[in-house]
Parts: sequence; C-alpha cells; structure tokens
Amino acid sequence: MVGAKKNSKHDPEKRKARVFAAALGLFSERKFYGTTMQMIANEAGVAAGTIYRFYESKDLLFNDLFKHWNKRFCEALFMDFPSHLGAREQFHALCDRLCNFAKEHPKPFLFIEEHHHGPYMDDASLKTLAEVTDGIISWAKAWQKKKVIKNLDQVALLSIVYGGYTTLLKEFEAGKVELTPALLKNVEDCFWAAVAIPKT
Repeated sequence: MVGAKKNSKHDPEKRKARVFAAALGLFSERKFYGTTMQMIANEAGVAAGTIYRFYESKDLLFNDLFKHWNKRFCEALFMDFPSHLGAREQFHALCDRLCNFAKEHPKPFLFIEEHHHGPYMDDASLKTLAEVTDGIISWAKAWQKKKVIKNLDQVALLSIVYGGYTTLLKEFEAGKVELTPALLKNVEDCFWAAVAIPKT
C-alpha cells in the first residue's frame, strides 16, 4: 500500500539498533568472553541469522560498538573546549564533562572503561581510544610547560584523575554513593590538589 508505514519489527535499521543496544547491555554485564552472538540475537529479539547480516563476527560488532561510544565520549570531553580559560577552569570543564557523560550514559561509560585493554580491540578502536587519552595528555603537557601542573609522567597524572573518577562513578552506578554537587566539588578539588603545583 502506497504511504503505508514500515513495520518496525522488520525495518533493518531498527533491527540493527536493537542489536546494538542488546550488545551494549550484554558486553557491559557479561563482558566480551561471556557474551555470544546467540545471546545478543535473543536479547535483541532477532533471529540468529539476522545478526550475521549486520556483523560477520562478535569481534566486528564489539569494535563497531566501541568506536561509536568512544567517539561520543571524545566529543563530550573536547567539543567546544574552553581553551581561552585558565588551567583550573579547564580542569573543571574536563571533570564536569566526564561526570556528565558517565551519569547520562552509564552503560557506555562502563563498557569503554572495562574493555579498553582487551586483546579483541582492533586498530580503529585503539585509534579512537588514543584520541581521548592523547587529548588529556596534551592538555597536561601544555600546563606543565607553564609550571601549573606537577612534573609527573602524564600517564601517571591521567591515572590519578581519570582512575579516581572511574572508581567513583562505578560506585555511583552500583548505588553506593550519591553524586551530589557538594561531593563532586570536593572530589574535583582533591584531584586538582593532587596534580597542580601549589601556589606559593
């Protein structure tokens, strides 16, 4: 019938979106090796054969998912970054953007964090991951040259701040802590004190 709406159940794009959402949930909960394509198909409500029309293997599906969400994470951190502001204000922007992304997209954030060292990561996924880490490291190097950030290895600095926030956000997702504005401000102040050169 002319003008008839597509049945969403049989719309390829909507089926692919269901596969994507199902994969995110299962990879987050069961991790890579605990997830099978059959599980993803069942969760998405599609036939096992259908999922292979979109992705030939679990590895390809995983990496497509990782690239998608890590790209969004990178954009959330650095798009329209306030480069005209001072170091402390820029640090606040990074912390605030990281926390907002994690609160708005808890499963994708944990998915990125828990899988970024996996041997199943392909070169394209590793490249998107490097865009995030390299961006933060470049920021730290720039302010180290201006004697604002402590002269520590940039990976160590990243571990202090990003690692600390990741642990906190995991506790939030588990319902063990409430991310109140007062708590987030105090945490941010602590991390800044850990990486910044004290003013004399």
